[in-house]
Amino acid sequence: MLRSAQLRHVDFLSLDVEGAELEVYGEGFVEQATYITRILDLGRRVNWGKIRWDAAVPEGTRIEIRTRTGNQGAEQLHYRDKNGKEITEKRWLKPPKRLRGRVDTTLTVGDDWSRWSKIYDTSGQTFQSPTPRRFLEIEARLISEGQAAALDWLAVDFSPPLADRA
Repeated sequence: MLRSAQLRHVDFLSLDVEGAELEVYGEGFVEQATYITRILDLGRRVNWGKIRWDAAVPEGTRIEIRTRTGNQGAEQLHYRDKNGKEITEKRWLKPPKRLRGRVDTTLTVGDDWSRWSKIYDTSGQTFQSPTPRRFLEIEARLISEGQAAALDWLAVDFSPPLADRA
């Protein structure tokens, strides 16, 4: 079984057609794909309950789900020129205001965030990251050995904490 392949050379013996296009396709599946959600902000601290998902996991594949939580988020600014390309703040401040591009704000992990949890064994398992917490991030890793795994949906139950302070 071919576990990974790499294209090293493509030779063109003759290409006399003006404006010709070439498309190259691979076969098989990537060995691993990782998706990390954006930081999910519930707006207040919540008790995280069970984590559930539905997936197609043929023999020779697996899905690894992990979580982490926090109460602090940090904002990160991304300055863009008028064409949408990301630039430094110093470069963004140079032109007059009417010629500047937009500034995007993203939320990043704060100082109080937990480490990534252990991998969840099964759907419906009790949440492993610290709770109650305001923010949540989920990592899903699909691992394949010749077939494809597919994650159809993922959900996390949550409820308001019984007491916010003791």
